[in-house]
Amino acid sequence: MTFLRNLIKKVSALEEIYIERYPDVSSAKLKPFTHWLIWGVRERRVFFPNLRLALAGNKLTVTASFDRDNTSDTRIPLEVLEQFDRSSEIEMALPTTNEITNSRFSVFDGSAIRTRTGVDPKIVKPFLERRYQAILITSRLVTGGAEKYLAKIAGHIPNGNISKTLVISTEDTKREFEERDLPNVIETLRNADHLFWSVNSGFPDNEETFARFVRGLSSEVIFVCNSDLGYRMLDRFSKGIATSSKLVALFFSFGNRETVTWARLYARKLIGKVTIVSDNSTFVREARDLDPLVGETLMKVIPAPCEQVPTQEFMEKIKRRFEFQSTITRWLWIGRIETHKDIDALAILAKLRPRDKFELFGTVERSPSTKTLFRLRNVYYKGFQKNWKEFPFERYAGLIFTSSFEGMPNTLLECSQEAIPMIISDVGGIRDTFDERNSLLVKRSHDPIQTAQNFDEAIGRLLSKTELEMRELLIEAHERVASRHSEDAFGKLLRELLENG
Repeated sequence: MTFLRNLIKKVSALEEIYIERYPDVSSAKLKPFTHWLIWGVRERRVFFPNLRLALAGNKLTVTASFDRDNTSDTRIPLEVLEQFDRSSEIEMALPTTNEITNSRFSVFDGSAIRTRTGVDPKIVKPFLERRYQAILITSRLVTGGAEKYLAKIAGHIPNGNISKTLVISTEDTKREFEERDLPNVIETLRNADHLFWSVNSGFPDNEETFARFVRGLSSEVIFVCNSDLGYRMLDRFSKGIATSSKLVALFFSFGNRETVTWARLYARKLIGKVTIVSDNSTFVREARDLDPLVGETLMKVIPAPCEQVPTQEFMEKIKRRFEFQSTITRWLWIGRIETHKDIDALAILAKLRPRDKFELFGTVERSPSTKTLFRLRNVYYKGFQKNWKEFPFERYAGLIFTSSFEGMPNTLLECSQEAIPMIISDVGGIRDTFDERNSLLVKRSHDPIQTAQNFDEAIGRLLSKTELEMRELLIEAHERVASRHSEDAFGKLLRELLENG
């Protein structure tokens, strides 16, 4: 720390001004600089009100000043700065190792926020003034499983308070969020503070600027889930942010090679820098196969929680299913109606079974495939269902789940508690929980016609089951999800993660 002491000698007024700014320091019986190192850093007190750095060859120019008349420059070898960085706690205004090579580096603290291109200080100032227990960084707050996963995390943080949580959406705008109709489980996040750090909201897509802001918040824990900007921030600036916050990178529902390729690149980069978590073991296996550096011992699996239906209530649901009589065979389809859910195969399946009705619930992606699907006379779009509590699942012969790739979808977990048989694409992390004992798994093909035929064959097998076989199938699904995806199990794993890393 010799270079810092030399810097302080060149700016002799710093210690005096530190005492003037924080009068309690005079009674601490410590030198102001020593007090700052021991206590001031943790209390976010400022010793260097304005510290600017610039690269010049292999030297780093440091300018510390309170005003234009009180300025001193000194050149510090980079290796000395790196040594200091590895051996001591640092104030927010000081750099860390993986930021030194950044030619656009500026100070981290809020006093310099006005110098950051693209950031409106009026927007970020209220957030910098608050003390958050947790920060959740995601791409968008929509109706998907990743958002439900984050909502559950917010609810299970030990001694957590949703009002002390900040949700940062890196691809959303405030208007898009407010116009969106969200399910109840995600509605709980509306009580958290929200910041929409996206290009469309006027913010820069710049991990350097984003890192300065996030570090300035000094939250106890930061979760980054499926956010490209968030992952880039952790990759470059994790060491600096980790001085004040525990960092967790979440990789949710990356269940096939098609999606794991993008995610595993970040997983590899972040190993050793942050705690890495996935909701399914398939992501871990696929990542390990693609890159030996990503192994199961270096990643943690925390299955998504699911609200459990008590056994007695579940048995009542089974009873209603066998009491229901209908001359029409209806099939239920739940999820985002989009290409990667393989709605092409669904359309072919509907043609193979013209006497059956297929009722679809969810948001719609506008595409040629959706137009083709909705032209079919036995396909009915029912809109977005916000509350499933009183939904008549017993009216449907089963759930059809045709996704091309998945991690562990919430739709299946929730339907397992509703006593409805499930015919599921055998993809991604599905087999973590579901197998032939509790569902009908369908082998997929690159040919949608073959996939549809496989689903049609599975439907035939389901309809041929006896009542006893059907009961066993439903009960096994209910019990398997109850044991692996309970709120208690999720809370325990999350607590262990936050306590032990």
